[in-house]
Amino acid sequence: MADRTIKVLENGRTVSRGVNRNGNSPLIYQDEDETLPYTVDWSGWLGSDTIASVTNTTHGPTISAASNTTTTASLTITASQNGYIEHKITTAAGSVKELRIYVNANKETKDYSF
Repeated sequence: MADRTIKVLENGRTVSRGVNRNGNSPLIYQDEDETLPYTVDWSGWLGSDTIASVTNTTHGPTISAASNTTTTASLTITASQNGYIEHKITTAAGSVKELRIYVNANKETKDYSF
């Protein structure tokens, strides 16, 4: 399985593996019939704090499974249509941080001839 990870760093910047970027925001290109898992690693931003809760509000795509540990959150995304996900964590110390994940659903049929 491919590694699709978004890391949020101490200064709020992001780096990613298997995920594109739109400026500092993660940008996912995914076929509309694909359902794929993604991980958001908050350990760099959290320092010694931990994740107490996670909420995901979708505007277009669908999330079929979401879970979290004390430092990461996992999402399974279906790109049913273009849009974004407001991914928000609340820490044990009461801090709140939001990450907007953009999703581009590829709805074009491609015919590759070899």
